[in-house]
Order: sequence, then structure tokens, then C-alpha cells
Amino acid sequence: MFGLFRKKVVAQYRVNIQPADLELQLKQGENLLEAVLERGIAAPFNCRVGACKTCQIKVLEGRPRSLIEREYVFSQEEIGSGAFLACQTRVESDLNIVWPGLDGGIEKQALHQHAELCMVQQMTPRIHRIQLTLESGMSWNPGQFAKLLPLDLADEPRCYSMVTSGDDERVMSFDITRYPDGRISSWLTNPENIGKPVRVEAPFGTFGTFRDEDPGHTSGPLLCVAGGSGIGAISGIIASRAGNAVPGHDLAPVILIVGTRDHAEIYGLDELRNLARESNFPLHACAVLDREPQESAWSGRRGYVAHHLEKILEEAAANNPKFHQPHDAWKILLCGPPPMVETSIDVLRDRGIRPEQISFDKYEQLSA
Repeated sequence: MFGLFRKKVVAQYRVNIQPADLELQLKQGENLLEAVLERGIAAPFNCRVGACKTCQIKVLEGRPRSLIEREYVFSQEEIGSGAFLACQTRVESDLNIVWPGLDGGIEKQALHQHAELCMVQQMTPRIHRIQLTLESGMSWNPGQFAKLLPLDLADEPRCYSMVTSGDDERVMSFDITRYPDGRISSWLTNPENIGKPVRVEAPFGTFGTFRDEDPGHTSGPLLCVAGGSGIGAISGIIASRAGNAVPGHDLAPVILIVGTRDHAEIYGLDELRNLARESNFPLHACAVLDREPQESAWSGRRGYVAHHLEKILEEAAANNPKFHQPHDAWKILLCGPPPMVETSIDVLRDRGIRPEQISFDKYEQLSA
């Protein structure tokens, strides 16, 4: 009878990693990226939420378990060839994988340099727009992000999305949510630190790009869902699209849904409405608040974005026939907290939206 209380034996699996010529013994269920980092191995990664594809691997043999639906990240051809994201992969068998960059033999495209904090502007009670002056020019696409670390702090860098695109630019802008226990976000949004140095590594990520289009040249109708400071990155993508428009050609319509805590956290919509008028494209913008006091004068939507998505799409089409588009015509941009992104994807999938129509970026809240 004492056999009933024996500890369950956790299986161990062999993971062979090429071209680094490494062999690791990992426990069943271990996260592949975390296991490698815990062993002091320098592996390429950035977002850790399955959005940037920096930790992409190729599985040659074995049956790992993906924590995300790979169709929303990879093409069917990539999936067929064994593409996984290490940060979203659990070990469930012996594995033979190819992990580019793990051996340091592949040069990273990201550049790092020092910058100076030159502006802090409060946009809402929690969100601030900051600007950094770079030592030298740098280029990036709208929707990409940078790793920032004030030289005053001994922390791991934090990832923040650039608000605008840049072509050999020396000024970078970011919208940053300040958290009371966030050392880096508090430092970056403190005007007293203007003039102090910040280490910048960029650019990273593919948010805002789609498999059938060039970066920064998104065409077709856009459905954008932005949570919190995600409005900054999405606004930059919309502005870039307007700036790249071909003269004489009408821009496709844009639906923008902002999900935030309360009405005090809404910002940037007036600027986008002005841009829509100047660039002559239809814009349907609205907000959904999940913590607005019941006694307030807010008469708009309350709750979670995913619960209102279908009604908002119907409302936009009823108000302007240009928003009445076939499902396969839409490009979808989702940017903000993981629960908002994930629940919105579920609703869109039920409406027949295909994975290749969606580009997303999840903003994780970390203590720094």
C-alpha cells in the first residue's frame, strides 16, 4: 500500500541543439527557452510571449508541445518544415533541433548605442511619451521595438515599441506605461532624468508586417485593437501607411478599438482623426473601458474588447458602406495586454479570419 505514495518519476529527455553542438537533459514539460537560459547558455530572445520570432527554432526530430497556435505566427510551409518558438515550446520527447544564433555564429541585425533622454510628456495619468536622442542615425519600421536600459540601473533591459518609423533618424519616441514598482518605467518617465544616458538596442520584432506585404507598406482595410500604451505603436503604423500612400489612390478604411481602464487613459484619438481627414481615409474609432466607475458620465462601451468586437464591426459597416468588406480583405493589428490579444484572436477566428491576416504584439507587465 505504501506504493500509492511514491513520488511520480518525471521523464528526462535528450535535446540536441545544432549548430551549437549542444546536448542537454531536460525534464518533461520544461520550457525550452527558460531551460537553456537557466543553464547559462546565451540564446537569442526578446519578447518571450511568442510575438517577435527572435527565438525561432526548427525541429528536425521529436514531438514538442507548442503553447500557442503556430498558425498565427508561421506560414503552413514553415510549420511543415518544423518551425517553433522556443519561448512557447515545452519538451515532451527527445528532440533534435536547429537553433540559429545560439552559437553566436549569426550576426545580429540589431544595433546598440547610447542615447540621451531628451523629453518626457505625460499623455495620461499612467502613460508617458518619451524621446531619446541617439548618438548616430538608426532605421526601423513602424511597430518594431527596442531594448532600453538606463545606465543608472543594474537591471535587465526592458522592451518598448517605437511610436514612429525611422530612416536614419536620431530621435526615437516611445509610449511607456509607468508602474509604481517598475524601476525602468519609473526612471524613463521621470523628467528629473532628462539629459541622462540610456543604452538602446534596436530594432527588433515584426509587428505590423504581414506575410504578403513589405514592412511599413500595409494595404487593405485595417482593424486595429490597441490596449493601453499600444495605441502609440498602432498610431505609428497607421501614420506610416498614410505617408506611403500613392497620390491619387484612396486609402482603405481603418477601424480602431482602444481598450483601457477608464476614460482618463484614452489618448491620441484626436490626432488620428485629424490624420484621417488630412489623408482622406475613413476612420471608425471607439473605446472600451473595463474599470470605468459606474457613476461616471461615460456613455460608451464597458467591459472587455472581445465582447464588443462583432458589434463594433457591424456598427462601422452600418455607418459607412466602405467598412462593409469581405472577411478575407481585412488586415488585423492587435497590440496590448496578452489577455486582450488572445481573446480578440479567438473572436476573430470564429468570424473566419485567417492566421495570416493577423499581426500581434503582446505587452507583458514585468516588475522592472
